[in-house]
Amino acid sequence: MSCPHRLSQWSQEVSTAFAHLSKPQVWGLVLWSAGIALSGTAGITQISALLALVLEQKEQTVFQRLREWYLEAKQKSGKKRRELDVTSCFGPLLALDRASVGEREAADGARLGCHHSFGALDHFVDQRGDPQLRHPGGMESVRWS
Repeated sequence: MSCPHRLSQWSQEVSTAFAHLSKPQVWGLVLWSAGIALSGTAGITQISALLALVLEQKEQTVFQRLREWYLEAKQKSGKKRRELDVTSCFGPLLALDRASVGEREAADGARLGCHHSFGALDHFVDQRGDPQLRHPGGMESVRWS
């Protein structure tokens, strides 16, 4: 299963859990969470470099998309920009975690792959060592802006 397909699956899970978010806000959360799972870091530069490879997009485009996700509305470009109140995400996040714990316990503690709420995201974590997802020149070739 390809990474873009997994991103699509994860996007569906996120949009269901965070139904109050706009489509761009959901997509930003999808990119951030998948990027963190894939890279093992929360640094915007590393995540944007990796996601640019996965999505076959320009690194600066991905960087800006990630950056605008957390900016205040007045700092964003465009007319329909909204601010994200992160406290509105706490309840859905806890619900996802509770569902995940319940489903994991139902599986008698055995890790059966992706049969819980974070299933699509687990695929990203499992792929972290995939050589195709590594920056071609190693981390020293990533631009640190």
